Amino acid sequence: MDTPSGNYTTEVSCIRGTDIPALNAGSISSAPTRFILQKNFLSKRIKADDLVVEISGGSPVQATGRIAIVPQQVLDYRGDKLVCSNFCRVITVDSPYLHYFLQYWLYLYNAGRMFDYENSSTGLKNFDFGSFIEKEPIPIPPMDLVLQFNRSISPLYKELFANGFEIETLQETLQHILPQIMLHGF
Repeated sequence: MDTPSGNYTTEVSCIRGTDIPALNAGSISSAPTRFILQKNFLSKRIKADDLVVEISGGSPVQATGRIAIVPQQVLDYRGDKLVCSNFCRVITVDSPYLHYFLQYWLYLYNAGRMFDYENSSTGLKNFDFGSFIEKEPIPIPPMDLVLQFNRSISPLYKELFANGFEIETLQETLQHILPQIMLHGF
């Protein structure tokens, strides 16, 4: 719902499967604004460092199971009222393993492994999350290696989102001044 109506008055940004690639590039601008029930917001609210996974959708050449992290930077930038659509699911991973788990999932996705965990009964592909968790072995590295990995990758994510938000701000500025430039010239 794009405007408040009845009890649907809590304004949120809604991450959809189609927004995941942009989110992985540090952008949240494509996530639309929706109005939902307050109780739904409280139960579906995305917290810092949650992962959003697409569980329905895909195409013959694109698997379901796309994933993205929602760092605190996104909540600070877009506001802390963020949810995901019904075609996505939120996953919370223990902090030390968060970036490792995300990168391992991305590795599996890019290797085409998520096609193995899809099912379809109505033509819409669904990611079988339960089978993935049950059948996909995820090696757990030693804690010292995970901490070293985190020290290496955390600054990269911070920079990625800072750059993404700067690009969004510049694009918004361009959209506002371009008509003036076209109308009046330099």
